[in-house]
Amino acid sequence: MVRLAEVLRSILNDWGIDVQNIMSITTDNGRNILKSIEELNLENAHISCFAHNINIGDNHSLDIPVLKRAIARLKKLQNAFAMSWKMKRSPQSPRVTTNGGKNTSLCLSNSMVEHFKISETISGKSAANLQNPFRILK
Repeated sequence: MVRLAEVLRSILNDWGIDVQNIMSITTDNGRNILKSIEELNLENAHISCFAHNINIGDNHSLDIPVLKRAIARLKKLQNAFAMSWKMKRSPQSPRVTTNGGKNTSLCLSNSMVEHFKISETISGKSAANLQNPFRILK
């Protein structure tokens, strides 16, 4: 069995790099890597990879029960949007705002226009065939 420290020493020799000239070496925290660095007497030059440590922290944080539940709920919500053509079309339900009754008709009429445009697309019926879709609002 070939030891990692011997392979590293051989590679350094092939490149003409003296082990004593190495100021730092960045690796993950694998035991085999740490052991080989120790055998090369580079343990003081070792710098743990920041990105690897962040990744480990992220993975451990996903084990927190509260986050697991939140992620599960978000996945269900995403699946609901992915499977429902209505939710894909309109992620927000139409909102009716009442400003002393001034904006209510405008909001409803805009919602109705969208509704009839979509209905026309789906059913093939023209909104022009309808008598007056906004008469309810008057």
